[in-house]
Amino acid sequence: MKTIIKHAIIGVLLVIGYHHNIKAQDIFGFSSSIQYVHHLIETNEYLKAQTELKRMEAEFGKSDTIAYLFLLSMEKAGKPSLLKLEIEKYLRDGNDFEQTNEYAIMMCFSHDWPDLVHKLYRSKTSLIADSNWIAFYYDIYQQDTSSAKNRIIHLDTQYFTCTSPELLLQRYRNLVLKRPGLAAGLSAIIPGLGKVYAKQPKNGLVTFFTVGALGFQAASGLALKGVTSIYGWIYVGAASVFYLGNIYGGYYAAKRYNQHHIQLIRNEVKTAVNCYFNR
Repeated sequence: MKTIIKHAIIGVLLVIGYHHNIKAQDIFGFSSSIQYVHHLIETNEYLKAQTELKRMEAEFGKSDTIAYLFLLSMEKAGKPSLLKLEIEKYLRDGNDFEQTNEYAIMMCFSHDWPDLVHKLYRSKTSLIADSNWIAFYYDIYQQDTSSAKNRIIHLDTQYFTCTSPELLLQRYRNLVLKRPGLAAGLSAIIPGLGKVYAKQPKNGLVTFFTVGALGFQAASGLALKGVTSIYGWIYVGAASVFYLGNIYGGYYAAKRYNQHHIQLIRNEVKTAVNCYFNR
């Protein structure tokens, strides 16, 4: 009887030990490790998360989840230069993971890396269904409205997007950009006019009166004492500097106007891309 009880106790202990061993090993399993990585990212332990992901890749091999979380940790860490290098490495390695592809494209649009967007949607086979949409967004981003117009007929509109592609294209086509050269020429004719043309009327008026006042002082000084007037030449120099600065200012104001309005539509493209992939 004692022997039976002894063996029964040993059997129970072995079963408990067996189950305990399984649970101990599960700590280092794939799903548990992924949960641990999520915890590290949520607690801003990005370097530890990347170290753990490298360990997982060595143990379990490459996967969509590991690649995606590695890019996510780079983005959360606020290191865009390292993120870009990692996306470029991902391209070179020839991996083709759907979730990682989508996240990489969103990051490329978000950080203004259109060259990488083009490479990604051209090289990743899992994006075949999405390639027309990505190409359309890429064309709009690059201001190639004629190409974008040709792509619209090939878009599968069953996919949800926050912004209608026709509306997005129409906004770009309706955008009237300023000509920096013309702005500079107008500023040369009438100081400040280039800035008015670039939708900066207040700055244009300030420039006009500043250059005009300096020119008046220069003319007054030279009129009183002729070319020997030091006072007159000082104002001639000041007026010349402000006049030339006004020409450059008109040119720069037009360029900044264009950049601002192009960026507004590019921001809409970024929002539409995020919405498309998160549908």
